[in-house]
Amino acid sequence: MTHVWNGSYGRGGKLNKEFCAASVTSPGVWSSHQCSRKVAVQEEGHGWCRQHAPSAQKKRDEAREAKYQAEQRENNARWAKQAAFANVAQIAIDHFDQKASFDDLEAAVAKYRELKEKHRNEV
Repeated sequence: MTHVWNGSYGRGGKLNKEFCAASVTSPGVWSSHQCSRKVAVQEEGHGWCRQHAPSAQKKRDEAREAKYQAEQRENNARWAKQAAFANVAQIAIDHFDQKASFDDLEAAVAKYRELKEKHRNEV
């Protein structure tokens, strides 16, 4: 969200309407100042440069969220596959210790292969 410059938190100065209305900071500086770029877009009652325009920020936020959701889907598929593999390994150990049947092992391997193939098709 873009903040409108308000005179450095009420310490004086007025919004210069020839420049972008965004309140920005410089590296290593604690106080804010008005963006030094010329107005390119009028939105929400203020003039903005192309970087700080609310519509541009919304577009960047949506792209960032879409990328995050895609990464989450990929991670969830990978974790499900890893959990299925761990389940196969545990059932194999249980089968060796005679705590699980061969059918249990076969079902777990089939589930793992199914998840592996599904993940391969998604990526």
